[in-house]
Amino acid sequence: MALWVRHEENNSPSGKQAYDFIRKWQPGATKGVKILSMDCAPSEDCLAISMENNNIGIIEIKSIGLNEDLNKEIKFDLVCKGFHAG
Repeated sequence: MALWVRHEENNSPSGKQAYDFIRKWQPGATKGVKILSMDCAPSEDCLAISMENNNIGIIEIKSIGLNEDLNKEIKFDLVCKGFHAG
């Protein structure tokens, strides 16, 4: 997974880029598993992720920490394991 931030009014610190790369990470529960879809909550506080093995997880967006230590682990909660279909 990777986080990019879109800059409104093109005030990007990188110059003329519409998006700036923030960081890349991979939660342990997603290693070797294809991510099929992601959806952000209307409140924009969490991101739901569905995976190829029917697992569903949630990332709290505030745990990504835009200006924090890039080695800090991203909080990922596996909320539903692959016992369901579709």
